[in-house]
Amino acid sequence: MNEQALDYKMQGFSMMGAENYEKAVELFSKSLEIEQNADTFTDLGNAYASISEYDKAVDAFSKALLLDPDNGEILFDIGSVYLLQERLKKCIEYYNKAEAAGYDNVKLYTNMAAIYKTLNDRQMELRCYTKAIDKNPMIGELYVKKVMLFIDLQRYVEALETLDEMRKLFPDSFESYDLAARIYRGQGMNEEAVKILKESLERFPKDINLRISLSSQYAEMGLPDKAEKIIEELKENEYAEIYKRPILMQEITIASIKNQPEQMYDLLNKVIEMEDKDSGEYDEQARYMLMMISMAIKKYDVALEMADVLEKQKSFSRFMIAGLYYKGEILLNLERNQEAETQFRKASKELRRISMSNRTFYECYIFRALAHRHLKEYEKALDMGDYIINLAEDRPDGYVIMADIYKDMGNEEKSKEYMDIAKSKTEE
Repeated sequence: MNEQALDYKMQGFSMMGAENYEKAVELFSKSLEIEQNADTFTDLGNAYASISEYDKAVDAFSKALLLDPDNGEILFDIGSVYLLQERLKKCIEYYNKAEAAGYDNVKLYTNMAAIYKTLNDRQMELRCYTKAIDKNPMIGELYVKKVMLFIDLQRYVEALETLDEMRKLFPDSFESYDLAARIYRGQGMNEEAVKILKESLERFPKDINLRISLSSQYAEMGLPDKAEKIIEELKENEYAEIYKRPILMQEITIASIKNQPEQMYDLLNKVIEMEDKDSGEYDEQARYMLMMISMAIKKYDVALEMADVLEKQKSFSRFMIAGLYYKGEILLNLERNQEAETQFRKASKELRRISMSNRTFYECYIFRALAHRHLKEYEKALDMGDYIINLAEDRPDGYVIMADIYKDMGNEEKSKEYMDIAKSKTEE
């Protein structure tokens, strides 16, 4: 390479390292004025991409490709620029060309997996993670992503097989045990879940998360005393204060199984006391649970306080929208009927606005239907109920709502018809 051209090129590298990308562009361009080669055009393309000059970056990479037509890495670079521009189809086109040219870097496959996730093509996303693992089987994170995909696709046997493979390569991987236990629990294979959690505790005897998971497993099996024993032992752990919230939440689960609502109430207040008051952030989950348990034990003033906080959140979470709706029910229980009607109208309006930006927000439509029902806007409520059924026809919720609406309308026959369907969905 020409000595002066090489000098400009090396100075350009130095500027890239210093993140002075404009100067790097200038130096790489000077080098190319003296001598053109694929490597320097590639350097120029990277410099342009670093300052978001994407069209110029593609032009530089394309010139590099003319000089080195079979270079898969250059094809990958062009695809990556299109990815930065969110031109996903063009990105996939060039990534496929790069792979065909022999460029099978792990980054290519993980980038493609992310693209297919955006496109909601789970099968192709799975295929890309499989290729990435084949290329480098020693990246544990790839196995976790593959397992999560199998779980989403309800391919639990393959998920467990992948976790077995992961444990052989990474015997100290916490996730391989924890995820397997979750899958077993979800499949009702409780003994297998207990077995693998105990196996993991032999390897990680001091891990508090695993002990909480084992406690949760016993609670799931209807063995609250065993679950409680583990939690009581955890309270003596030197790190118990760090894990105070998850320990308290597990105690709440155990109290629920034992049907101890007052105990749940006291524990939830302890969780809420842990909020960072200076930050102004609220524990939405705990406040939602306290709202619901306060309604159950008729402490409506406390329930109203929780609902007030939840409806003011900007998270648009399921806890926030629950507070928006349940505030109306709480006001009804306090016999503040006019305020309740105003709240249901507010909820109906706000929930509609939220659902317009997230058309698959299942709970949002449920609360919209319930708000319309309270307002005796039965046609709107029925429309929502029908939409809920179409959104998730295997779930009983929509059918129960339809049954309740028809009952309010005095149509007992229709009400029974929908309630029978709801029961059949529950049994499935």
